Amino acid sequence: MKIGKIIVTVLLVVIILTSAVSVVFADIDPNAYKPSPVGTENKLMDIVKPIVGAINMIATIIFVVAIIILGIKYMTASVEERANYKKTMLPILIGGLLIFGTTTILNLILNAMPQEIAIRTYC
Repeated sequence: MKIGKIIVTVLLVVIILTSAVSVVFADIDPNAYKPSPVGTENKLMDIVKPIVGAINMIATIIFVVAIIILGIKYMTASVEERANYKKTMLPILIGGLLIFGTTTILNLILNAMPQEIAIRTYC
């Protein structure tokens, strides 16, 4: 029951964050628009993709090592200690789910976004 509440809460937070819309009232002069020179469209992607990849790799290594250590301790523990290790595993599993989910969503967004829009929207 407690896990269900946590999952529902996490899903609601993700839905709220992804559905947030900002309205911008800006005075834009179309004659002042100067497109960026050729070859600069990938600038944002060249910066963001390695960072997301590094975060994903570091999180994967930490997650796997933590699960392996807790798994070994769980297998060699007594009955009373096993209950404590089960309580310890739950936050680690939820943290791994959040990290992997976040980096997966970021990768999907970056891969789905056209290069020109990405550089002009966020820079």
